[in-house]
Amino acid sequence: MKKKLLFGIFLSLLVLSSVAFACSTQTPTSTQPTSTQPTSTTKTTTTAPKVIELKYSTWGAPGSAVDQITQQHFDRIEELSGGRLKITRYYGGSLLAYADQYRGLQTGVADLGPYVVGTMPGIHQLNLFVQLPAMGFTSMQQGNAIYKELWNKYPELEQELEGLVVLDHKFQPGLQLHMVKSNVIVPEDLRGKKITGTMILAEDLRGINCEMVSLGPTDWFMSLERGLVEGAISHWPAAQAFKTTELMKYHTELGSGGMGMGMGFNVMNKKTWDSLSPDLQQLFIDSQEQFELDVMAIDTSYCEAEKQKAKDLGHTVNEQLTAEEMQLWTNLFLPSHQRWIEATEAKGLPGQALYDDLVRLIQEIQVD
Repeated sequence: MKKKLLFGIFLSLLVLSSVAFACSTQTPTSTQPTSTQPTSTTKTTTTAPKVIELKYSTWGAPGSAVDQITQQHFDRIEELSGGRLKITRYYGGSLLAYADQYRGLQTGVADLGPYVVGTMPGIHQLNLFVQLPAMGFTSMQQGNAIYKELWNKYPELEQELEGLVVLDHKFQPGLQLHMVKSNVIVPEDLRGKKITGTMILAEDLRGINCEMVSLGPTDWFMSLERGLVEGAISHWPAAQAFKTTELMKYHTELGSGGMGMGMGFNVMNKKTWDSLSPDLQQLFIDSQEQFELDVMAIDTSYCEAEKQKAKDLGHTVNEQLTAEEMQLWTNLFLPSHQRWIEATEAKGLPGQALYDDLVRLIQEIQVD
């Protein structure tokens, strides 16, 4: 009996061992790996573009005619850059004073900003042709077209802006005469007066004992209000921008060209320009022509609007002088042409050749 019991136990162990062996060697039926690997949680992220901040310095006030267009212009460039450009504006000379604007842009204190020919005396002699009075310009648009013709022909014009890249050309409205207390019709009416304006007129006006004082636009209002000067030679949009129309109650226009016109650029520091990628540079290049047209259009509208404001205030506005009165002004200012030619030639620059082309182009190019 005991032997039978031992035999049964042995037989049972043998069966269990066989079953275990069979299970250990059976081939699995699934071809998929078991889910023991961690699930990936990696997400695709987009790297934000590097933002390049450009400092824009101006002596102008926010909301002026030109500033409205400039702001729209820069907003559009920022948008087209896809967020890679940010142009920070500094108004009212808060970054660079009017007299420091040119050198500050050259040295990189600011990256870009406006510059008006003549702000820095003696530096841009050839470009000063734009301020010659009594030239016969009929409009800003005509002046701009002529300037570009001369710019393309005379590389010396661009060379005078060393260290800067010119982003656009904007011929400015005619400079008209605005007085606080005196109604001026002919040159003799300025005798003994003290006014501010472009210094290219100083020697001619000195001949009638009229003193020309060099002031930046940001100093106009205080100087006029305190009687430091008795009038200003400026264009109407500048009078609007610096709030001087209310102070000057007598206004005399000498045709579309006034007592000379002006050229303004937006310029960029050359090193800043070179640091921009070609596609960002192209944004400024592509927007140049439309910007110029927009600025001249708004300047035209502000000329009319500010003139109407002066009339509404009860000011005297002399819009149309007689031919005889105009000739007196022409006779006063014509000597400045020869002086400019001689001073320009003395610096080794093509003053006579450019002047001859200028006279010819004023006759040939007519732009409404």
